[in-house]
Amino acid sequence: MPLRWAVSPANVWRATSGAMSRVAVSGVAICLVQLSWLQLSLAHAAEFTPAVSEEGQTILLLDGKIEPGDTTRLALLVTALDNRNRTVSALYLNSRAGEHDAAIHMTEVVKRFKLSTIVADDAECASACFTVFAAGHKKFAGHRAQIGVHRSPMMGQESSFSYAATFRTARTVGEFGVPPVVVGKLVLTPPDQMAWLSPDELRSMNVTIAGSLRRPLPVAPPLPAATPAVKPDGISWSQYVAAAAELSRRRLPDTLGDACNLYTMLCSRSFKFIDKDELRVEVTTVEKLNGNVVRREVCTFGRDSPVRSCFDWDTLETSHAVQGNDGQWKSVIGKRH
Repeated sequence: MPLRWAVSPANVWRATSGAMSRVAVSGVAICLVQLSWLQLSLAHAAEFTPAVSEEGQTILLLDGKIEPGDTTRLALLVTALDNRNRTVSALYLNSRAGEHDAAIHMTEVVKRFKLSTIVADDAECASACFTVFAAGHKKFAGHRAQIGVHRSPMMGQESSFSYAATFRTARTVGEFGVPPVVVGKLVLTPPDQMAWLSPDELRSMNVTIAGSLRRPLPVAPPLPAATPAVKPDGISWSQYVAAAAELSRRRLPDTLGDACNLYTMLCSRSFKFIDKDELRVEVTTVEKLNGNVVRREVCTFGRDSPVRSCFDWDTLETSHAVQGNDGQWKSVIGKRH
């Protein structure tokens, strides 16, 4: 069972929340904490679709805008496929927009999993996408691929913050071997323009240009076995979370929840999925902002009744709650296995 990166909840949260942690200690965040409750939700804009290359290798297709939270989804999906002996070899890119710091975080996953990055014929990879492309273990582009760079905007405008983001991106791609001439184009091209890179410029950053490079057709992989709503023997929490994330993505779209409460300084991540008995299951990790895990639990919800049964992954303590007419959950007597 290949597992090239132990995707623990702490690892994934740190990979996606470096910028947020810095905000949490800034003066602005300290002012915001005066509010009784503040939630920061991570958007999920990019779509990741499994496919199979002509060589029979498992690859992923990325389409759409790269946003905070997409790093988590990519890492968990690659891990879930790895655990099913479908090692992901490459990431096909088709994106012309995105959040530049989110793209920098995504490069950590690309590098750790040693994913090749590919832009097929008639696909585009520009702006934040270029940062992800530059991180590829190997890089390929079709003859008709369009790959472009420009400075980072901030809310559609340039400011001291956007300039700082641009220089973070320039430093990152420079570390990946992008030559100064390309980095210069990235820094000098305004956000409302695009500098499309020539084949020679791409070759200068070790990109292999293919005369014909088609994008594989998406393939729906078979669903994994339903993840049980009790603690299974011989499976780690990261494996359980990866399986839950895959089931959530396939059967309950848009049910990944990431949020931080800056008042309590706690962050939570949860997935919902449907188990083999057609019951709704929710998997939740609660952490402090420094990544220390506070609670890991799995809850099952009754099909036709407002009852919730949960167990703590680490202590095996169970708890039960009933949902009142006001929508709030009220605890009832629990017991320990």
